[in-house]
Amino acid sequence: MEVEIRPGALLATLTVAVVMLLPVLGFAVSPRDADGRPVLLLPDVRAVDLYRRQVTGWVSNWTGVDETLNEVLIGDVTQLLALSRKAQRAFEQSAALARDVDASESPPALLGLRDLSAQVAADHVGASVAVARWLSAPSTENRVAAEEAVAVAGEGLAALQANDWVSEQGANEP
Repeated sequence: MEVEIRPGALLATLTVAVVMLLPVLGFAVSPRDADGRPVLLLPDVRAVDLYRRQVTGWVSNWTGVDETLNEVLIGDVTQLLALSRKAQRAFEQSAALARDVDASESPPALLGLRDLSAQVAADHVGASVAVARWLSAPSTENRVAAEEAVAVAGEGLAALQANDWVSEQGANEP
């Protein structure tokens, strides 16, 4: 006994199966907000979310640079080569982050966050330069300038971390 399926019936069956499968698949893979509701990622919403994630990554990297600069300032000056290498790595990383901030395009809704990020980037580059200057020409004036620059960079980073778009509360909302 042979079973013959007409081409129109097969096509109709496949169409119904796909139409029933797509909503289930969409529900399963949709991003969710903190309350578990699906989030509609329109192009502008997606741009805001991507930029926010980018800034969060920068904050993480600046935290590492900030820790390194503080380690150099409290480090043993008899280990000048090791401190110089740390300071050089901090400078290179802060310069690379500053280039990333300058090259990144922010959505109009986050221009304030972009300005704050650019300021933090500039502060960390300045702090890295001040620490390197102190290591290359150790004097009381250079030490004080380096400590002040690192403190200013740390304050800017703390302000950026406190921003609602970067903090944990803001990270849960797209």
